[in-house]
Amino acid sequence: MFIYNITWHVATFGFHMKKYIFLLVLTCIYSGSSIIAQHISVAYNNTPLQTVLKDILNKTHLGYIVEAKCLEQAGTVTYKADNVPVTEVVKNICAGQELNYKIAGKVIYLVPKNVQGRVTDQYGNPLEGVTVRGGYQYSRTDRRGQFKLRNASCDQILHFSHAGDSLSYRVRGYSNIVVKMKPATETNIN
Repeated sequence: MFIYNITWHVATFGFHMKKYIFLLVLTCIYSGSSIIAQHISVAYNNTPLQTVLKDILNKTHLGYIVEAKCLEQAGTVTYKADNVPVTEVVKNICAGQELNYKIAGKVIYLVPKNVQGRVTDQYGNPLEGVTVRGGYQYSRTDRRGQFKLRNASCDQILHFSHAGDSLSYRVRGYSNIVVKMKPATETNIN
């Protein structure tokens, strides 16, 4: 009888552990989505963007990633909202800026709306006529090897092609990039 009871308690313990693990996983998933669904109240009057982002961080525990140069060039924010979802607040503060945003997990990613750069050959000489594609947009480099794509998205992958050579490059928040094209026989990953 004593052995039977021990076996029963071990089996019961295993069942309860599975239940607790399931609840723990469910809580983690729910807590991540609840931060984004959280409603906050804000009031900014000609406030620098960096101060606005820090305020949102303090109110929601979201983090943010943005290139320092973008913060320096960003304008001030004038916006007031009461009990509004975080996504709506971020959308409205970015509307007046030259920034696109994406909220993934517990992080707000901010990247420039315009991505521009220069494409060179393996020796650093500008390449004219390189096709640059990003999402549904495309551009060609001018005689100085320069290009510009408007309204790039966060974490955009740009595809470059020229005279049979091709290269893919992930933007990762950079607004002004330099890409070096190498002949197809060499590795094109930077």
